[in-house]
Amino acid sequence: MIKYHLNLNKLQYRSRTEPTRKSNINLYPILLSYPVSTTLMGTVRRTQISSICLLCLLFIAGFAYRSLWMKLPSDPNFGMNSPSCNNLGPASLEQELHVLMKAIEWPEPPGPIDYEFSTSPFKTEFHMPFPRATYYVGEYVEVLITARDQRGQPKTYGGDYFQAKLHSPKLKAGVTGSVTDHRNGTYTASFLLLWPGQVEISIRLVHSSEAIAILKDKRETRPDKVSYFGYFYGTSEKTECNVELLGPNVCEYNDIYTGESWFCKRPKQISCSAYKGHSMAGNRNVLTAREAKFLNQSVREKLISSKVGAFIVLHPKNKTALQKQDIFGKSPVPQLAIDTTHKFVVQWQVHQKPVTMQYIDKEELHYIANDLDKIGGSKEGLVIVINCLAHFVSFSNKFYVRRLLTIRDAVLRLVQRNPLVKVFIKSGNTGYLYSHGSDWLSLQLDLIMRAMFSSLPVTILDAWQITSCHYEPQLLHPGPVIVKNQIDLMLSFICPTDEETTS
Repeated sequence: MIKYHLNLNKLQYRSRTEPTRKSNINLYPILLSYPVSTTLMGTVRRTQISSICLLCLLFIAGFAYRSLWMKLPSDPNFGMNSPSCNNLGPASLEQELHVLMKAIEWPEPPGPIDYEFSTSPFKTEFHMPFPRATYYVGEYVEVLITARDQRGQPKTYGGDYFQAKLHSPKLKAGVTGSVTDHRNGTYTASFLLLWPGQVEISIRLVHSSEAIAILKDKRETRPDKVSYFGYFYGTSEKTECNVELLGPNVCEYNDIYTGESWFCKRPKQISCSAYKGHSMAGNRNVLTAREAKFLNQSVREKLISSKVGAFIVLHPKNKTALQKQDIFGKSPVPQLAIDTTHKFVVQWQVHQKPVTMQYIDKEELHYIANDLDKIGGSKEGLVIVINCLAHFVSFSNKFYVRRLLTIRDAVLRLVQRNPLVKVFIKSGNTGYLYSHGSDWLSLQLDLIMRAMFSSLPVTILDAWQITSCHYEPQLLHPGPVIVKNQIDLMLSFICPTDEETTS
């Protein structure tokens, strides 16, 4: 059985999280607040003790110190944080990668893939197995999804990716459902009822398990499906670049601090050192005609049918059972915004390659880890938001893990220098509908990111849930209303509440 929710003990995707404090938004991010270091404090009295007692005390103190040390985030069994990514050997990287891949593993079809046996969004349906006469705020409601293939026959194995939401078109409110894969062709979607009034349930098939098997293969075996151009001083020639290039006559550009590399084919009449920037080149068609059928727009991201109609949710019978929760309502260069009245500065910086956009100079791209290491300590009021996911969707999980390792280690060093800093990690968005993109690929990276930062004192800004249950269309670059929701969510962790300002 697999659930699309996040659990810190066994990584899963969690469709709802407990509020860490009062907010004006109904979906709350996970606030992961673990101690970075621990200090033993106490007083010493001048007493005479025997040598045996002294040895016993030293043994106990040593054991306590060792136990505390083992609980630090740098312990490989507690978040697997290394003090420096440059010191992380291949064995350690492979070990963490193995743990992460085990945590996000996805059921695969049991045999050869045949289109007529793949899940059909038009034959698949859901129903309410235990309908009730009345529903109350604070309760859960469940529906059962029965997957069927293109012939209309029930599926006997799992691995399909569904997105489910309960919503009110009138109130423009929504909540994400938690989907459990029973691995026998059936799935349970569960929803928390958060507000009174008429609600509806919508479930769509994002990808069949057969399509996901193809996505997994292309992700790991074809890093060249998205290509880039490299540009050089002194010539109009441009060459192919990427995070991985095989063969001779290849220029490697290595960052000495993070250990990461970028590769370009060597220009014919100029040296590798003349490299000045890159741009998006295009997408390669890496699918066969047979594979493309499984990923065609006609069978992906489609709503499935149901006879479950709208139903009414009543106010809770016990008004103390659920506290009030509000619901959702209505340039590539570094940028700087200064507010002299309120005395704050906002700076934005694009992360280092891969970046899929028009031409950008190499000097304008920075590795996030390097920028974090340049920040000094004792800066009160410092807030950092890291967004590093969408441009990595088309590459292997190993490449993404390596990048996050450098960021995670830099965040750990930063919070040790400056315990007052607030660090936010923005989750991925749903709505990745571009070529070679997929919400399933984004989900995989999102789960990896949550797991790798789970033992650090950072806050996850859960944009995934906001975009997956919102009334507006799911777009990778969402509209102003969703952006405002995300900003409000972040500010709810920074700005004091009314109770705090009056106390």
